[in-house]
Order: sequence, then C-alpha cells, then structure tokens
Amino acid sequence: MKHILILFLSLVIIFPSCDENEDDNVKGRFIQFEIKNESDKEVTIFLYRRNNDLFRNLKLNSGDSSILDEGTIGKAPRLPTYSLTMSIDSAIIVFSNNKKLTQTFKDRGNNDTINNILNIFFYYNVNGKLRFTLKQSDYLRAK
Repeated sequence: MKHILILFLSLVIIFPSCDENEDDNVKGRFIQFEIKNESDKEVTIFLYRRNNDLFRNLKLNSGDSSILDEGTIGKAPRLPTYSLTMSIDSAIIVFSNNKKLTQTFKDRGNNDTINNILNIFFYYNVNGKLRFTLKQSDYLRAK
C-alpha cells in the first residue's frame, strides 16, 4: 500500500512538470481537492481539524460539486509539501433526511474504509482537479 501511494504521488508530481518552466518547478504545482455529489439527496459535509475544530462545511445539491481544499505540492525530488490530510482529520456527511456517515483516519477509530473522503485513493484526476465522488451507494450505507 505504501509503495502504491509513493508511485501515485510521483506520477502527480513528475508528469505534469514535463512542460513547465523553471520558475514553476521552484514554486511547485497548485492542486485542488473537489467533491461531487452524485447521490440523489442534498448533502452537508462537515470537515474537522484535529481537536474537533470545524475546518469547513459544504452544502451540495444532487449533481453539484465544490472545492474542498487547495494547496501547492513541491516538485520532485522533494516530497509533497501539501496534503488534504494536513488540513482535516475527520468528516461527517449528513444527507437531507439526516442519515449520516462519519469518517476518520484509522488511528482515530470509527474508520470508514468504503469511499472515505479522507483517503486519497478515492480521488481521481478530473479536469486537473482531484475529485472525490459521493455516490448513491454512500447514501444507502449511511445510518
């Protein structure tokens, strides 16, 4: 799993840098984390920092998308200098009928491993943004 993460981050950092100028290589690459609601319900997402400090809350209608967070990652050979996980460590996803999903990191307990908004492996590059998609199946498994 660790090797897959290193490979993914290497591809994100190296490939887009092939045609950039030297100044861009010094500054790094700007990235955005986006969420898209593909469930048939309105959803409110509460993102928390450590110590239960509210970082951001988003309200999305069915079919809508929004930017969760954004930052800059360093160029190779440096490791990424920005990560979504540096900003948040837990999320509560509330659907319009009050069904909820609570997602945290593995070390915090109550870890949801199915389509977890905090896990980079559930994000896909769509038009230059790393997108997490909230699906109808997420609504169906919410309590």
